[in-house]
Amino acid sequence: MRTAKNNIRWVRSDAGLAGFRKDALDEGRALKALSNHQFVLLNVDPGVGKSHLIDRLVARLRRGDEYDLVVYLTPQKGTLAERPFVREYQALTEEERAVSDIVVLEGRPRERCGSRDAEWRKLEQVGCASLGRTLLCAACPERSRCSWVEQLSKKALEGKRVVAGTQAYLIQAPRFIRMLKRLTGARRVLVILDESTFLDSPLRGYLKDADLQRNLLAVAEVQAGAGGKRKALAAWSAALTQMLEAGDGADSMQRLPRLNRKLAAAIQEAGLRRWPGAFKYLGFEIEALNHASWWRTNDGVGYIRRPELRGADVFTTAAGIPLELACQRLGEPNLQELCPAVRFLHEGTQLYNLKSHLGAATYYPKNASQILFASAQLIGKFAGEGKRVLAVVKKRFAKKTATVLEGYLREVTGAPFRVVVNPGQADIQDGHVVPLITYGAVGSNAFEHFDVALALSSYNARPDLVEARLNDVHHPQEEVRLGVTSHAGQRVVRAKGYFARQQGFDVLAQKYQVHLEAGWAAQALGRVRFATRPRTVVFFQPGGVPYEDVKEFGSLKALREHFGLLTRREWEARRVAAKATALGEAGKSRAEVAAALGVSERTVSRRWARLRQG
Repeated sequence: MRTAKNNIRWVRSDAGLAGFRKDALDEGRALKALSNHQFVLLNVDPGVGKSHLIDRLVARLRRGDEYDLVVYLTPQKGTLAERPFVREYQALTEEERAVSDIVVLEGRPRERCGSRDAEWRKLEQVGCASLGRTLLCAACPERSRCSWVEQLSKKALEGKRVVAGTQAYLIQAPRFIRMLKRLTGARRVLVILDESTFLDSPLRGYLKDADLQRNLLAVAEVQAGAGGKRKALAAWSAALTQMLEAGDGADSMQRLPRLNRKLAAAIQEAGLRRWPGAFKYLGFEIEALNHASWWRTNDGVGYIRRPELRGADVFTTAAGIPLELACQRLGEPNLQELCPAVRFLHEGTQLYNLKSHLGAATYYPKNASQILFASAQLIGKFAGEGKRVLAVVKKRFAKKTATVLEGYLREVTGAPFRVVVNPGQADIQDGHVVPLITYGAVGSNAFEHFDVALALSSYNARPDLVEARLNDVHHPQEEVRLGVTSHAGQRVVRAKGYFARQQGFDVLAQKYQVHLEAGWAAQALGRVRFATRPRTVVFFQPGGVPYEDVKEFGSLKALREHFGLLTRREWEARRVAAKATALGEAGKSRAEVAAALGVSERTVSRRWARLRQG
């Protein structure tokens, strides 16, 4: 381990990594940090050991009494299935699951829903899942054998020590943790956000007046015949009226009473009956406004949609987001890093960066042919050395890139390579498959044994995207406008206006830019674990990458020269020359060779001469 000039400590060796894992990634240290600070961030490179720490932490807390409940949430199902406590649960029978201390929340079993699935999806798209459970599940022949219907009930969750699921639950229902506390009976809760979605996703939400008005009228209809529940519905009616009538500026509302499933289903049924095809239930969104500032827009309400995490301790992991940005995204100024200012790069890793604008979204389509032809040769070169290659491209170009790259690969190698976008496990195991993932990929360990990560395009953040990320934690009246300047040939976002720059928004905007560009690139290419294992990685970032010992190429030509690659014209010339030579050695005359290849006799002579010269 050594300290660089910017006070970042770089861990480069296997011994240094082992020491860090033993001392810094200790579950006891993590629990002490949570006890002292409540909100803790573990912010280290992919492969360092975040997941293993979480596994040990959950195992210890299941045995101990530090917390009554641990809620583990991850961005995607694939990452969820990698956790040993999740696999333990999935291996249990239904009877064993009922008495286990773990529950894994699962999505609706669409295959089991059969012919009802289409109707279910329509209801889900408009926020009417409560009505689906009431109407569709009640009449389903699989009802008695389906645990999904009641998985979020007091009967299913009371006394559970670990609840695991995807972060979609928290996105859909910002008060999800509060609900779990009520259903499990837990008082002391630890929420583990594994690679938190909220650190990189937009936070602003918008509700249209038309949807608010329909919800208000549906609530009023149910309220008329609600009996003892009229008081709760009156509070919701008042809140909806306030949102429709409030003036400009931020506002807040009184805490709303919770609506049970029966009432929610009744409102949903009333709305769908009155406005079929137009009604959208806003129950979760309106609940989110209970603890968020909101404001009127021209045609509705805007608000900052953060999860409600107060009342729980929170342990969140990330891979390189600056602490200042994480504090903003979570709305927690006292967020503390567990291991601050430590970066990892294996001493055996070779880093390259094509510092060119050729791969930017604006220029990639017209340059894709030459980029992908060079990439195909490079992949073939690594494959010849017995190495597996993971390729990365911007999402909008993935499908066409896969088709073109596959054709070039087969041409330059003569092998039956396939380029598969986001492949499954069976394809990943096939040595002739080149997986192609997109920027923004997080969490998966499926490619950790690959040897090479190769960027096929750049990932540049548009100024409006950086501006949106900077502003979506603020009220519109506090928004900062950004512009773009050029420094040393690179795009740099700048805050407009003297006051904004004096308030530090210049620095903050540039941190967002670096994170949204090089940070996302490193996260995607980091699926091969180059920070902790010897790998070869080729970035394509015109703004540079935040690592030591990076060999940069200012042009595609420089990269080709370094790796001994050919242009398409050079490749074609060699192919023609090789065929001409083979035909000549077979006794064909110059005229016959020229006729066979469709070129002039002079071209044949020139190709033969060049081959003889080396």
